[in-house]
Amino acid sequence: MKRTPLRKVSSKRRKLMDEVREARQEYLREHPYCACCNERSVCVHEIASGSARNAALSERCAWLATCWLCNLDKLTDYSVWPIARQLAAKAIQDPRYYSKGKVCELRGRDPNAIDDADVIRAARTISVRWMGE
Repeated sequence: MKRTPLRKVSSKRRKLMDEVREARQEYLREHPYCACCNERSVCVHEIASGSARNAALSERCAWLATCWLCNLDKLTDYSVWPIARQLAAKAIQDPRYYSKGKVCELRGRDPNAIDDADVIRAARTISVRWMGE
């Protein structure tokens, strides 16, 4: 019996990624430094992950420019970078497109699920010198 290998990316996912590729590349050009560590950014991290990730792929309010290491290690560990802290980084990195309520809705939560005080408190824990501003 002949077996064909599984695709790494489904055709549906590939089509979606093709549709948003240019906007995401432009976002990386606008934000050349990682939101976490200030290294060169090479990835666009979606704050709304899991089942909400597909919806977040095209929503700039849910994007953070990150380096490869932070995208894989730091931002996936919610004990270190909870959603409130990621939203605080978004507010600092890209304040024009910051939308806590929209990100909460993308995640399937109430728009007020994360309190503004939590985001402000989390912003105080970010000690990165923002070179992109």
